[in-house]
Parts: sequence; structure tokens; C-alpha cells
Amino acid sequence: MRFKNILGLMVSFWAISSFAFGQKAVHTLYLIGDAGKPHGSDASGEALTLLKQELQTCTDSVTVLFLGDNIYPAGMPDKMEEGRKEAEKNLDASLDAVKDFSGKVIFIPGNHDWYQGSFEGNSRLENQANYIDSVLQGHAFIPADGGVGVQEVAVGDSIALLVLDSQWWLTAVEANELGDTTTLIRQLDSLCAKNHQAGKKVVVAAHHPLVSNGLHGGHFPARAHLFPLEEFGQKWWGYIPLPIFGSIYVGYRKRFGYKQDVVHKGYGSFVTSVSSVVNKYPGTFYVAGHDHCLQMLEVDGIYHVGSGAGSKLSYVKEKGALFARQERGFCKLTFYEGGTFSVEFITPSERVLVSLDQQVDGE
Repeated sequence: MRFKNILGLMVSFWAISSFAFGQKAVHTLYLIGDAGKPHGSDASGEALTLLKQELQTCTDSVTVLFLGDNIYPAGMPDKMEEGRKEAEKNLDASLDAVKDFSGKVIFIPGNHDWYQGSFEGNSRLENQANYIDSVLQGHAFIPADGGVGVQEVAVGDSIALLVLDSQWWLTAVEANELGDTTTLIRQLDSLCAKNHQAGKKVVVAAHHPLVSNGLHGGHFPARAHLFPLEEFGQKWWGYIPLPIFGSIYVGYRKRFGYKQDVVHKGYGSFVTSVSSVVNKYPGTFYVAGHDHCLQMLEVDGIYHVGSGAGSKLSYVKEKGALFARQERGFCKLTFYEGGTFSVEFITPSERVLVSLDQQVDGE
């Protein structure tokens, strides 16, 4: 097994070197999401350790993007509030991975940072932003207060990085405050149109994916029908067989979902609205976390990258994906002169350069 991993790494490095030979990289994005629980009983911190090692040789033409759920389980409480020390410890692991890095670092919020969209959500985002600023001077948490709209981040002359807070949308829908969602969509469309007309590669970043082969996308392993509680952690009760309940649970998640699932009514409005914009601009990248896996799909000319395996792991279906792994790690998205790009997934066991011409046929 060790020989196989070493051979795989050698082949991957050869492929990457061959691809990039003669092409100058103009900018690289490292994408890592859901890194907010790095101190579990297993190897939950290995992705951040690997990222820190990777960044030691990087230059200024690199951006690290944390794709939300930076702090489990409920964001950053106030200083004297219960859970503050645990929250700081969880966030410190991510900050340690980038503290000596000279490039740009961006944190965006996820549903856990938002305290699942509760009334305390905005204050917990502000607490997290202030804590990050106290450690990483000049780095950004976007947006700091759950603000409305799309923020364009300068990462190079030929790339447009558009960041939006997807949990804000889900929270607004739940509160029936939909006026500003129309403003967001118009702004996103305007920015996509402007940058495509300028010949730039557009990357839209949010915590929630538009499509996913993971659990939030309605895909479950067959064993979930028998062991539905296994999804909620490696506890003894996760292995209690519940065959009838399991099938009901899986069916409900696939058909109706809960508010963090793609098929849920509120989340679905986000998917429909944002997809109606990005699908107009083929070649756009949409990058997200949320599902605790690594995946890449191409749908209607849009590249969907899921990099939510920063600390936790969950099932991902391989069939129909350009890449899918239930393994901790992150994605490296590199843009070259002339408009070409490469997508590489990095895990402790392998580095895989994704072929954009072939989807996985198996389960």
C-alpha cells in the first residue's frame, strides 16, 4: 500500500510538471472548507497540517480561501460566554496553518459560524472577524457582519474572485426577508458579466454548493438505510441497526431535506437563483464546502468544486463526478497565462490532477 501511494504521488507530480511546463502560473487558489473541528479523536487536523506544509514554498501570487464552518459547533461566542475557549482553539488551528504565509488569506462564513442562522449569528460573525484580525493583520473575513451582496476580491489581473455569504440567504428566506436577495442576484450577474467581458476567469465562492454528490446533495450510501445514525459521529449508537427508520430518514432527506440540504425549499431558492446567473457564463468556477468530502463536477459548462474535508468526513458518490474522495484534504486551483488552468486535489495519501474530459463511471 505504501509503495502504491508513493508511485501515485510520483505519477501525479510528473503529470502536474508536464502540464505546467512552459506555462507561467498567474495565480493559485488553495480551497479548504469545514476545517473548524481539527481536534477530534482521529486524524481530523491532518488537512491543516498538510496545508501548512504546502504553503511553505508558496509565493505572493497565492490566495488561501477558507470556505466556511471555520468554527464548530456554533461559531465564536462572546469572550465571557461558554464555549469561547473551545471556539478559539478550533479557529487557532486554521490560523496557525497560515500565520507565516505571505499571500492573501480569506475566511468566509458557513452555517456553523452563523450559529445556524440564529439571532446571535451576526454577533458571532463579528467576534470571529475580530479574532482573525487580531492574529492575521491585514487579512480578511468576508463579510464581517453577515452583510448583503457580493464582494469582489482582487487576486490578480486575469481572475475575478466573487465572494457571497450563502448562509445569509438561507437566514433571510427563513425570516421571510427576501428583498435583498434580488439585489444580490443583480449584483452577481453584473459582476459576472463585467469580468467575463474583460476576459477574466470568474470564481464564485460560497459555503453552500449548488450541486453536490454528498449527503447535503441527497446522496447516501446503501448502509445508511440500516445505520442512519452513523452519519452523526463515530459513537456506539451509530451502529444500532434501524432498517425501517433508516429508509424513511434517507427518503426524507432525498425528497424534502432539512434546511441545510440542497432540496430544501429555502436552500433550493438559493440554488435556483444563483444557478440562473452563473449558468449564463460557461467556464465559471463555483467553489464551496459544506459536504465533508472532496469533489468536482461539471454541469452545463460550470465547474463545481467541493472542498469541505478540512476536518470532518462524510460520504460522497463517485458516479458522475470528475473527482470524488471521502478523505481529508483540500483543492489547489491554478490559473496560467493564456487562460488555461489546472485543478489538483491534495490529501495525505495522494495528489490528483483532475482530468476534465472523463467522469467517474462507478459508484
